[in-house]
Amino acid sequence: MNFYSCDALCESVAAAFFPDEQVENKLFELDGKIWRIPTVNQKTPITDFPFQSRMLDFFEGQAIADTDPVQETADLKYLPKVSHGIIRAEEWLEGNLEESYEPAPTILWEDFDSWETFLQFIKKRKSKKFFADSRRRRRKLEEAVGPVEFVFGDTRPEILKACMQWKSEQYRSTGQFDDFAHEENVRLFEELAQRGLLMVSSLSSAEGPIAIDINLFHDGRLYSWIASYDHEYSNYAPGRLLLLEALEASFNAGHREFDFLIGNEDYKWIYASHARLISSLGTPPLKVQAQELMTASVKPALAWGLKSFPGMKGKLKTLALNSQKG
Repeated sequence: MNFYSCDALCESVAAAFFPDEQVENKLFELDGKIWRIPTVNQKTPITDFPFQSRMLDFFEGQAIADTDPVQETADLKYLPKVSHGIIRAEEWLEGNLEESYEPAPTILWEDFDSWETFLQFIKKRKSKKFFADSRRRRRKLEEAVGPVEFVFGDTRPEILKACMQWKSEQYRSTGQFDDFAHEENVRLFEELAQRGLLMVSSLSSAEGPIAIDINLFHDGRLYSWIASYDHEYSNYAPGRLLLLEALEASFNAGHREFDFLIGNEDYKWIYASHARLISSLGTPPLKVQAQELMTASVKPALAWGLKSFPGMKGKLKTLALNSQKG
């Protein structure tokens, strides 16, 4: 079971979203596995966070034989996102899977006996110019702002706040839903920090932070959750520079895994050795079935509209921004 099932997350969700309710982890049974899920008032499992939040990625179940038979469980009919197993990254990249999944790329550090072995692995995915380019950008950055410092496990509140502000600006500038426009989502991260679940990485100069990653650490696994940077320094690829530092720190710390969570972004496949296969499980409620049917119908029409009428994209972005302001 991953960090979405840990008690510290459950307590943080309760404090951020349900301060007047009783929230605790409960065990549910679905598809021959046990799932540990935060539950409101003994009956309502939290399988998605409020406010259209993308903060909840996926649950991982546990075989019934591996759980305490004395513990009471309840039946569950549906989970929107769960891990159906893990495969090597090459299997995903070959594109021959019979089922439809979302990938959650990850690095299993046990595959690499040294940091140099991992660097050689990356070079097979990218040319040697990748590292030369990173060194060049780091050098140019330091020429511009002076020496930069990497901090692994940065506990400064202002660093956490800066990352959320930058990410909020990024969401709004690209017409995406802004998770951090809701105080409850901001409070979730503050609660997680208080409980020691966050492991924030930062890259800073004497002038202030340049790039920040909000990671979570649980049970030997480091999760890359929210990443952002000061766009004044975008020409220096600050996100890449910070990620390379964080990966090396994770390896040297003896972590079991570096989990990129759900997302098929190209940069994740530069580093991932494996991928978890994510999709729903069980029978979705009628409301979800209707939403899925509508999405399946609308997407082809929207794609045609954007292709046929290029100006529509800008109008849709404006509508999205106005709806967030409202």
